[in-house]
Amino acid sequence: MEFLRLALAFLKALVFKLGCMSKSSSKSFSLPPSPRAVPLLGHLHLLGKLPHQSLQKLASRYGDVMLLKLGSHRTLVISSAEAARAVLKTHDHVFSSRPSTVAGKIFGYGGAGLVWAPYGEHWRTVRKLCTLELLTAKRVETSHPVRKREMAFVLDELSRHQQSDKQLEPVDLTTKLSDLTFNIMTRMVMNKSYLTGTSAEKEAAVRFKDLITEAFVVGTSCLSDSFSWLAWVDPQARKMERIHQQQDAYLSKQIAEHRQQPGSNGDFLDVMLAMEELSDTSIKSLSQDMLGAGTDTTAVTVEWALSELVKDPALLRRAQEELTEMVGDKAMVDESDLPKLRYLQAVVKETLRLHPAGPLLLPHESAEACVLENYTIPAKTRVIVNAYAIARDSRWWDEPLKFDPERFLEKCQGMDVRGQSFEYLPFGSGRRGCPGVTLGMTTVMFILANLIHAFDWKLASGEEMDMTEAFGVTVPRASPLKLVPSSLNLEFPPKFKS
Repeated sequence: MEFLRLALAFLKALVFKLGCMSKSSSKSFSLPPSPRAVPLLGHLHLLGKLPHQSLQKLASRYGDVMLLKLGSHRTLVISSAEAARAVLKTHDHVFSSRPSTVAGKIFGYGGAGLVWAPYGEHWRTVRKLCTLELLTAKRVETSHPVRKREMAFVLDELSRHQQSDKQLEPVDLTTKLSDLTFNIMTRMVMNKSYLTGTSAEKEAAVRFKDLITEAFVVGTSCLSDSFSWLAWVDPQARKMERIHQQQDAYLSKQIAEHRQQPGSNGDFLDVMLAMEELSDTSIKSLSQDMLGAGTDTTAVTVEWALSELVKDPALLRRAQEELTEMVGDKAMVDESDLPKLRYLQAVVKETLRLHPAGPLLLPHESAEACVLENYTIPAKTRVIVNAYAIARDSRWWDEPLKFDPERFLEKCQGMDVRGQSFEYLPFGSGRRGCPGVTLGMTTVMFILANLIHAFDWKLASGEEMDMTEAFGVTVPRASPLKLVPSSLNLEFPPKFKS
């Protein structure tokens, strides 16, 4: 009996001690705050039509580090520069992986490329190949003739439009910019452009471009991402599969053609095919990554920049005056001119602040439990960094809703786009930061500079600029950008021949 009493006393003391430890632990490192959830959905109903805006509003109430339950997945939402620094720098090793998503499995070939690859040896190998071989400053520089050639086509088309009897009619710049950036990327990746070639080749390329656009729309959300047990009835997943099968067939055909004449094109496919470390699946996945990231994001950024400049003609005039001063009256701005264009650089930076191409950075996932901002973050927690909210944070930015390029010439002149300043994350940061920053910035600057150097732009008579956003991975304009060009009397060179 004495032994039994001692054992019971010990157990009571142990339970009391564990209870005290639990209370102390939960007090010091509790889970982040959350809104009230509803059964099954969790907080999905709070995302609204534009999740980045809805999450920004929720953060103003529940804090910069907020925990949501999106269907069956625990998701951490980061909405301040300090918290972003903790995720993307201090604890970067913990948060460097990607969650398993339907888009990653299907469009990302199960993580065989770079964007959707889980953190590990394969990711490190592919990342190294991208940064040291594919996306170096030298390779971006040597691919300038591709961008110049495609830009010349567009300037020629705009010039002919301006000289025709339709000169007072607006041009659909949304379509034109999408076509231009697609042509630039397909030439760089596989030496193809649907402005040239046989009618069958053009038709196939146009269809491939449409598939990329569809993938960006359907890939934003998927029922089975929130409820994995519904995968077998998810119509979006089935649509993704159909899109992917057609994309895969097109990419396989390009690889086969390149193998017949190895190294003859000097494009990204040739470079990748020469790398023994890459399988055909990885090559297709990487091609998909580059075409997707380099087409839509670039076009949308130029669109928003033009929208802001036309909305405030004084800003457009200042950018044009700088071009006249630094470039003169030559018909095309050259990429070697871009470093001299400080105001234009500020325009692009401010565009990326107010209209980030990826308002919600691609999701991260915690590999293990950790303490973040005095909160316990369990392992396998998905993490969303709201770059949109951070870039509009009045605690850091003066008049955050105002489009003001001057801020990047004064107070923020030392702030770059490469993720070193956590108040400003247009290309992400840390291990998962975008490796294509140099190519992206060069292409956006080059296109925008040439469009406003060669032409003045205005809305059709009686119209007002609609700045409404639409839902998507890159958050495009809700309505197409249609502007009327008028020539600035530059003498255009003959149209480039293929």
